[in-house]
Amino acid sequence: MRYYLLPILLLLPLYAQAEIPSLDSMAFAAKHQINSNAFKNAKYVQGNTFPLGKHKTAYELFYSGKYKGRSAVMQINCKAVNKTGDIEYCKPVDIK
Repeated sequence: MRYYLLPILLLLPLYAQAEIPSLDSMAFAAKHQINSNAFKNAKYVQGNTFPLGKHKTAYELFYSGKYKGRSAVMQINCKAVNKTGDIEYCKPVDIK
């Protein structure tokens, strides 16, 4: 039994890789980073994803809400590592 476990334990890290975060999960994570006092009633509208080389994926997310009492749309750009699924950063780009 011991002889079967050793190869399995050695090969396990090759199979245990995280998936690329989906657009919905990234939108959920980015929404919770929005300052709710400045941008109120944020609702996810749409988003795009595109590869950044072999190891990273970029996300372009759009939220609608109220900014300074007016209706506005906020764009947030995020970057995630494909192999681990970790979010490198999410930062607001524009409010229109």
